[in-house]
Amino acid sequence: MLGALADRAGETATADRLYQSAWRLAKTEPLAGAELFQRAARAGDYSSAIKYADVQMRRWPARFPEFEKALLDLFHTHAGFDAMVRKLGEAPTWRDDFMRALIASPNDSALVEKAFANLADGDHPPSVDEINLAVDRLLARGEAAAAHRLFVATLSADERKVAGQIFNFAFALPSSGKRFDWRMQSGRGVEIIAPGGAEGALLHFLDRPARDIAFAQTIALAPGVYGLTATLSARDFTAPDGMFVSLTCVVGGKELARIKAPEGDFDLRRIGVKFATPDEGCPLQSVAVQSGLTVEAWNRRYSGYLRVASIQVEGLSQ
Repeated sequence: MLGALADRAGETATADRLYQSAWRLAKTEPLAGAELFQRAARAGDYSSAIKYADVQMRRWPARFPEFEKALLDLFHTHAGFDAMVRKLGEAPTWRDDFMRALIASPNDSALVEKAFANLADGDHPPSVDEINLAVDRLLARGEAAAAHRLFVATLSADERKVAGQIFNFAFALPSSGKRFDWRMQSGRGVEIIAPGGAEGALLHFLDRPARDIAFAQTIALAPGVYGLTATLSARDFTAPDGMFVSLTCVVGGKELARIKAPEGDFDLRRIGVKFATPDEGCPLQSVAVQSGLTVEAWNRRYSGYLRVASIQVEGLSQ
């Protein structure tokens, strides 16, 4: 209170001293903490500003909205960005609130990507939820390439080893739940087993119609010519309406490539097809393992085992 009175009287130095005294006596004192935050931010002392805000938001999480705009403004300065990333890398209690505010604000996507990349190399990398939230926001803004770059920038050391046009193409790692990773879920008629390692992904068909199979990944290929290759094995495999590895445009659903899995018994058969992505209208693609069954009918039963050892996309010369 005394600091505020000195401020109104134009006694800046006295106000500074009184606010600092109040801060030393009780670091969670709300008026002194908020005022010292503003003063440090105006002076370009961003590390101190963040320190003051951090104490306040740890003590009173509901006060985050009071600091939100100023922290976002600070984040857009060079020194402020570095100071904020250092603090966020310590996983403060208000990090989720700030990350949500950052992702929701009309930021330069390159700045958000840089922040996520810096955090990925620290002790507290971005969570799957944080990454997916940022990716979804960028996709909603029509920035497909930026969304995919952010995904790549946040890969762990182990994930970087399996990065490529198709992420984790040989299923060496279990699915992470991230937007550009494999999405797999067993359903009626099929059990999908993909534990990670050297075994690939196994589809066990249960002698029932297998229609809607959840086994897909979203990818981001630039316009060009590519080769799609699947390496497959099978045992007692029967698929009345076929099983396919397909690649389609996410927008519009145009099919660009399709590989049919043979029936019967075979080991590590490599099957490939050439395709091209169009110059416009197809920034994202979906690669999927899918059934040709369109109507569930009990006389169209799928049975046996199909192992998908790998699915790869490689760029080709014209």
